[in-house]
Amino acid sequence: GLPDIIASVPRMVPAGLAAPERLEIEVKAQHGRLRAAQNTYHAHAVAAGIQHVVGGVDVVLAWLREGGHRV
Repeated sequence: GLPDIIASVPRMVPAGLAAPERLEIEVKAQHGRLRAAQNTYHAHAVAAGIQHVVGGVDVVLAWLREGGHRV
């Protein structure tokens, strides 16, 4: 159930300073689906405030852009 990649990325805060944010990535092919254990882990991670992204490179890049990261 653990993610494929665990990273720390800077996150912009109102003062404009970067603060670290935990990012977990579960890599999936375009039509790939989470297994039951991965679904459970995803739900727990999100409930704990952890950014848990599921998908391929395009999904991760979109998440980064939405968060104001330069990619």
